[in-house]
Amino acid sequence: MSISESILNLAYVPLGTSAIWCVWRFNRLRKEFRVLAAYVLLSAAVQGVAEVLSQFGINNLSLSHAYTVLGFLFLNQFYKMLLDALVPSIWFKGLSIGFVLFAIATVLFWQPLDTFNSATLTVQAVVLIIYALSTFILTLTEGKSETLKVKLKSLNWINSGMFIYFSGSMLLFFNGGDIMHSISEDWTRYMWILHDLLVTVLHSFLLVGLWISLRD
Repeated sequence: MSISESILNLAYVPLGTSAIWCVWRFNRLRKEFRVLAAYVLLSAAVQGVAEVLSQFGINNLSLSHAYTVLGFLFLNQFYKMLLDALVPSIWFKGLSIGFVLFAIATVLFWQPLDTFNSATLTVQAVVLIIYALSTFILTLTEGKSETLKVKLKSLNWINSGMFIYFSGSMLLFFNGGDIMHSISEDWTRYMWILHDLLVTVLHSFLLVGLWISLRD
């Protein structure tokens, strides 16, 4: 087994473990953490289908388009429920609608379903980095809500995972399609190895955060 294959398999471990744990503990989680657990389950399901399609040599990039939109909606709802006492809900609703419309326009006029959706991935990453940083800042201020105080420990893990993954991946997503066509196959493989490592970090941190949320 090559190093790249080993890293890819390593990325499956925390994702699979998180998915199993979320199924096991789903009903015990608070409402907002159930939304995050649903995101984890979505990620595991999409990864599984993508792997099957890849084994049969079928283009699975359309899954990335769908996953990006659904993943954004889940995570946008998660942060909406966290920050509802501090940020007007209309902002989150507007972002959800705007992102869906942007994704549709991107597919129609720029990056079809059979191509890499670097545009929507980049926008998603920027918004979620802002969410993670905003929540970090709010948990450090004296006027933070009681909701954030109670969930502080779990949020530290969750936001750290979000920030590390989306800030690192944004460098890969930005003009990702153009980059992949202009560099060698080896460098493309290295880019995806880095992405797999970031996935490992994300779902490891989410698993710890969700586990701690039951103890807060």
